[in-house]
Amino acid sequence: MFLLGDYVVRNINIEHTLAALPYLFYIPIPVLVPLIFAIIFRKNKFILFHSVQALFIHIIIGAFISLTLSFFMNYCNNLAILSVKYEYGDFYGILTIIIGLLYLLVIITPILLGVYYSSGGKCFKFPIIGNISEKVCNYIT
Repeated sequence: MFLLGDYVVRNINIEHTLAALPYLFYIPIPVLVPLIFAIIFRKNKFILFHSVQALFIHIIIGAFISLTLSFFMNYCNNLAILSVKYEYGDFYGILTIIIGLLYLLVIITPILLGVYYSSGGKCFKFPIIGNISEKVCNYIT
């Protein structure tokens, strides 16, 4: 620990940073990065657990997006038709924005929770995925 101006800077634990990285790579390569981290760091249980958990989260989020995106696009299209037909453009536009933000929140929340807890050094388990990830980690090691 050393002083930098008025701030106290602690040594960043590399293990916690490496455990947070598989969650962060959802946008460019969702499933490949957690899989690579799980293979490379299979001796470290903390990184392995978070890599496997991130892998399952990315798979579930991808399935959620693929299952709901067509419904959401159809819903937005129907709202656009209704707003033209009944002249309630402002209401349907705001409703579409609210639904889109909720959709984005559902996608981003598990990723941010995983990054927050793994970078803090906590072994946070998501309700169902965490137990499965723990069993997979015990099987691998």
